[in-house]
Formats: sequence, C-alpha cells, structure tokens
Amino acid sequence: MTFLVKFRYLIEIIKTVKNWFSVLLLYTGLRKNLVVVFRNGVKVEIPDKSRLDIIYSLIRIHLNSPILQEPDGTYKIVLGNTEVVFQLTNRYSIYRAYMLSRLYKKLNMKFYLEQNFCEFYFKGKKLVFFFNSYDDAWIDCLCDTFIDDTYSLLNVKGKVVADIGASYGDTALYFALKGAKKVYAYEPVPWVAEILEKNVRLNNLSNVVKVYPYAVSSDEGDAVLTVPKKNSMMASLYYEDVFKSNNKLEVEYVHVQKVTPPQEADVAKIDCEGCEYGIVLRWLKNRIYDEIILEFHGDSRQLVKKLRELGYKVEILKFFRDKKFGLLYAYTGK
Repeated sequence: MTFLVKFRYLIEIIKTVKNWFSVLLLYTGLRKNLVVVFRNGVKVEIPDKSRLDIIYSLIRIHLNSPILQEPDGTYKIVLGNTEVVFQLTNRYSIYRAYMLSRLYKKLNMKFYLEQNFCEFYFKGKKLVFFFNSYDDAWIDCLCDTFIDDTYSLLNVKGKVVADIGASYGDTALYFALKGAKKVYAYEPVPWVAEILEKNVRLNNLSNVVKVYPYAVSSDEGDAVLTVPKKNSMMASLYYEDVFKSNNKLEVEYVHVQKVTPPQEADVAKIDCEGCEYGIVLRWLKNRIYDEIILEFHGDSRQLVKKLRELGYKVEILKFFRDKKFGLLYAYTGK
C-alpha cells in the first residue's frame, strides 16, 4: 500500500470503529485477537490476525450501509427496501454484501432481488436491469461498468461497438447511453442472452443494441461451452480442465455456435474468458478497430507483441489475482 492509501484506510477505521486504536494494534501484531466495536454498537469478534481482511471488508460495507447484527449471530445490511444477510464464516457472502452496498451507495440502486431485477439512473435515464437470482455475475458487471468506469477510455460516441462477452447487458446499455451508433452484443450462454435481450428491450434501446446469442472465436462452427452454474461471467470454450480441477465448482455444458468478430465495428470490448488469444493472435490481421479493451487470462506478452506489430499503442490498465488476469487497452492514436 502507498502512504496515501494507508492514510485513507486509517481515516476509514477511525470513522467507523469505536476501538480503532485496538484495530491498529492487531494490525501491528501487538494484539492477538479483538472484538471490533462499530460506532453503531455492533460487535464482531476477530480471533486472530489472519482475519484482518474481514475487518477491511466490514469497514467498507459499514461506510456504505451500517452493519446490523441478527439474534442468530448473522449480520445484515439494509439497502433501501432490501436486506442482505451475510456470515463472517463465509468470505463470499461478505464480498457479495460489499459489492451490493457499493451499488446502493454509488448508484442509489433499488433492489428487487426476489423479482430478479434492480433499478438505477445513468446519464439521466432510469434503467431497469434483470438478472438470474442464482447467478451473481451481474453484481460484478454493474460495479465494473457503472462505478469503476472500466470502459471509459473507449470513445464510442457515433461509433459501432463490438461487445464480445455482453453478459446481462451492462456494457451494451453503457455504450448505447454513451452515444454509440450501434452495439453488437455477443453472449453465448442461452439463458443469459435471453435476459440481455429483455434488458435491451425494456430500456428502449433495441434500435441501438443488436443481440447475437453466439460465442465469438477465431473460427466458426459448433462448440461446447463450459458454464459455472453460479457465475455465468466465467463461461468459457477453453477452461474446462481448470473448472474440473475445482471440485467445489458446479458446471454445465452447453452446445453453442461460434462466429468470428464483426469486421464493420469501430471499437471492440472483448471479455470472453480465453477467446481473446485466438482473436488477436490468429484472426486479427490488421487494425480494423480504432480501439480495443480486452480482459486477458494468463500471459499478456503475446497479445501486446501482436497488437504492437499491427501498429497499435498498448497499455496494461490493471492486473487482477496476482497478475494472472488483467485489462489491456489498445488504440491507434491519441
């Protein structure tokens, strides 16, 4: 952490925690365990320093929406008309609560989780966004697109955009409302593509966004897509062995049609869990796109080398998971 990040975190601790000095002692190793007392009176037992990440997550949640304690020992936050319950023994439930609290705080989002949709405003327009309740991919997608502004570097106004890996439609709606002339949204998971189509239609953007229920690849034909049941965002043509090695990950296999990327687009967003290597290294022969933002999964050096050979300027925007994944931005000028 940089000094500025550490200082900001200290301010957040002081703002949310009564016994903040004891938290600092735990961080430095001068305390072995601690009961964190939030300023609204809620207490959370931290058994040892190995759970420090939980303190950080809880503080970030509490800044967005006060944490409340249930009689059964679980915790919850209230996001408008919706309650989100989480357990300290389940790191994913804490992460989910944090991400939902971000959407609530930053976008003033209204959740209707039992009805599988939410509402929020973007560019002065009220958006209705549907999803599958058992699939939490939509949470990360909305945070990435509308809070973190992941695709803000792309100049889409008046342009045709290839949205490869469109999920439930967060980026397709984003590009359309940023002034794109046309958005070609590709999403191969059938039930996700159906909801994507619904989100486009309900937000009156069918004249801009065209949905294609296909997998994009360097070649065409039939293929089998591996889809993790609780995270369709990870669906891939290429990572079946990786998914099989994770015994806790339930997957299903879907027969899909592969197509190559649209050549008539000006800008491309590529997030397709491995297909980026075939598209860039084998299919892309010249600078048909003015700009590209793609998520890479593994070594980015071959991608960077090929794009620079084609005449693109290339920047690595960010890394995830110990630099095993990341975002790459390629552009022709600026």
